[in-house]
Amino acid sequence: MSLFPKPLSIIRTSRAYNGNTGRFDRTESTITLAGANGGSVQPLTGEEILSLEPGRRDRGQVWIFTRSTLVTPLEAADTAPDRLLWNGKLWE
Repeated sequence: MSLFPKPLSIIRTSRAYNGNTGRFDRTESTITLAGANGGSVQPLTGEEILSLEPGRRDRGQVWIFTRSTLVTPLEAADTAPDRLLWNGKLWE
């Protein structure tokens, strides 16, 4: 584990209403957290995995330690959670 924050790439999804089509358009933007707002990514192990829902335990999980505010998954929420692009894979 590094004591110094490293740059993180976060993919944030947002929805905006399109008055021409009457639908919500989904857009994704990449946010780079760097410097003091960067973070550390650590594997999730042990009892932390048992606290997850059973369907999410086998997908591989990581902890993200950062000073920045991230959008987390919420049940029945209208917003999509942020995803981390790390080691060539997307992590929720």
